[in-house]
Amino acid sequence: MTLKTYKLLLIFCSFTLAQILNGQGTTVGLLSIDKAKVSEGLTLFTPWYSKNTYLINNCGQVVNEWEHEVDEGLSSSALDEQGNLFLLREDSLSMYDWEGNRILSFNGDAWEMNFHHDFTLLPNGNVIILFDEKIAIEEAFELGLDSTLYNDPQDYFIIDGFAEFDISNDDEISLVWQWHLKDHLIQNLNPLLNNFSKPEDQPHRLNINFNAPEHDLLDWTHFNGVDYNPMDDLLVFSSRSTSEIYIIDHSTNTSEAADSIGGSFGKGGDFLWRWGNPTQYGQDTSFRQTYLQHDPTWNLYGSNAQEGITIFNNENEEGSASSSILSVVPSKDVDGNFNVSEGRFGPDLPAWEYVGVEDEFFSPIMSSAQLQENGNYQSCLGRFGKFVELTTEGEIVWEYQNPVFNEIIPQFQNPPATLTFSITKYPLNYPGFTNKDISPNSIIENFNSISNSCIQSTSINDLSDLQRTNIYPNPVRDILQIENEKEFEKLEIYNVSGSIILKNKFNSSIDISHLPKGSYHLKLQTSDHSEVYKFIVI
Repeated sequence: MTLKTYKLLLIFCSFTLAQILNGQGTTVGLLSIDKAKVSEGLTLFTPWYSKNTYLINNCGQVVNEWEHEVDEGLSSSALDEQGNLFLLREDSLSMYDWEGNRILSFNGDAWEMNFHHDFTLLPNGNVIILFDEKIAIEEAFELGLDSTLYNDPQDYFIIDGFAEFDISNDDEISLVWQWHLKDHLIQNLNPLLNNFSKPEDQPHRLNINFNAPEHDLLDWTHFNGVDYNPMDDLLVFSSRSTSEIYIIDHSTNTSEAADSIGGSFGKGGDFLWRWGNPTQYGQDTSFRQTYLQHDPTWNLYGSNAQEGITIFNNENEEGSASSSILSVVPSKDVDGNFNVSEGRFGPDLPAWEYVGVEDEFFSPIMSSAQLQENGNYQSCLGRFGKFVELTTEGEIVWEYQNPVFNEIIPQFQNPPATLTFSITKYPLNYPGFTNKDISPNSIIENFNSISNSCIQSTSINDLSDLQRTNIYPNPVRDILQIENEKEFEKLEIYNVSGSIILKNKFNSSIDISHLPKGSYHLKLQTSDHSEVYKFIVI
């Protein structure tokens, strides 16, 4: 029996064992995958009850992992184009490098802001963070607040806004732009106040006495997601309380952002567009599309890249136990301005939607959705920590159950609600992965036969991968040898900081005697394939 035949036999046996074990009912980690249809990429997520943020591949293998200081809480996480992790947990934003070192951490206390829920990264390195602020209840009444809308008296009122920070100097974080919702309110209660207007006459502003399932002075508008469009310098964001999403102009300066003039669109900080629940500005209920939605995200791919927006719609109608994913392209006129037709911002219907099966595709809170490069949509059912990817035809091609709830949940044990606020999938060519080791490690949970099958099928698709490259000796003092059957073209060596220290044409013997003691990564490349190996110099 040849070596190749022996390895193929082992793989066949592992497939058979996997099928037997699958009958026991996999409960955590990878639940299903269609490798021919799932998008290629790495998924980033931070469980609510965990000190760790994980980056996993489609088979559920951990590619990188970060440990942070706070061990639980609502968390939004993202990678910048240098591979640094940004984490907003509770009221603080932190930044970690690829190796897990914390570079900065700050909260909004110095600016009398409370950071919460979400943030978005800008191409210039700045960050925009969602915050809420306290205003005296007397000021809220001067803005036209209807005191009959709430039951619990308070001496202050909490309302949302956005703040942009320059974090290039971690010793001196500076606030460079801000937008406050309180500057863009109208009311139809008191005609003696300056902001008195009918909501249908002022759709670019929010009626402070909007329709809501419940009103809470300490969580009035409940903004829950924000994303930045670099093409037009716009922000899109979501309010759970109003069941609407909004677009504002970020090209304004701070004084223009507090006004109704200025910026590229000439409307200052007023809404350029709003969508989902036009009853909030006097329109008919039949045009309502969104209920308690989360995570409006600009589409990066497709014919409407940076124009279309994907939304996770928590309820398909009030009180339903079914969620949906919506993709909407805001209506504009010939000059590129967002327009109002028949009293409404368009369109009346989304460009695409997936309506989930009741009690199966559902999360009443949190959650996210994101368009992928191959046209699929990846989504997080946040209340239950379940991640799915589906095609435009509604076929689910990837399912993953967050396996972390304080501790790692053993396989075959039914998981509790492993809350996860949102997830983000990055393509393999994302700039943040350049010169980073993204070779897979083990899965998070103790065992997963579906992951094992996925990993093995990855190898069997290319039989050349069965003849794994061997590097030796390891640890090494002077000459590193490479034993391989592939036709590598070049090699690169990186230190643990990700800096390249050697780049040559491929050679099966490498003199590393000049390198200081420590750990390194060797990257071997063909025209369409690369492999990364760790080695230690002693």
